[in-house]
Amino acid sequence: MPDEIYYPMRQLGRPGMAVVGRVDGDPASLQSAMRAAVAAVDKNQPISFFATLETNISRSLGAQRIVASLTAIFAGLALVLSAIGLYSVLAYAVSQRRSEIGIRMALGAKRAQVVRLVMQGGLQLVAIGLVLGLAGAAGAARLIQSLLFNVQPLDPLVYGGVAALFTLVATCACLLPSLRASRIDPLLALRSD
Repeated sequence: MPDEIYYPMRQLGRPGMAVVGRVDGDPASLQSAMRAAVAAVDKNQPISFFATLETNISRSLGAQRIVASLTAIFAGLALVLSAIGLYSVLAYAVSQRRSEIGIRMALGAKRAQVVRLVMQGGLQLVAIGLVLGLAGAAGAARLIQSLLFNVQPLDPLVYGGVAALFTLVATCACLLPSLRASRIDPLLALRSD
């Protein structure tokens, strides 16, 4: 902790000084007593505003709260876009493999096997992305450690929660093309080629 020196207000007075008081109960009830106490010392002393400590803390953290809110909004948007992208890639892959899936089904593959085949391909992409993403996040966490307040840069709960959430969203994104692939009519798929 750095050294501190207290000067008398008359020796080193500055504009914008504050009087702080502690009260049990409603802080608004202290306002009139504080104004009277200041007026008793100096009637010409202006009192610009009265605010509680919670209000001052809220004002001082306003910019950080806006940044945190925007970060959460953009993170949610990134999650939605990644799910749409994964769905699109798998839907395109299923359309490209339509004849292969039709042949598999004509040879006796069950719908559950086709669903498993497409889900496996999609979830392999998800696993690779999660490993690379978590490794990148762990590397970047060290760089932004000074910006984190009361958060460990390598918090396993956060990393696990993000991985679980993305796996859940990705599984839902993979499920739709998988179910669509399982409904391919083998005759129509073979006839289209």
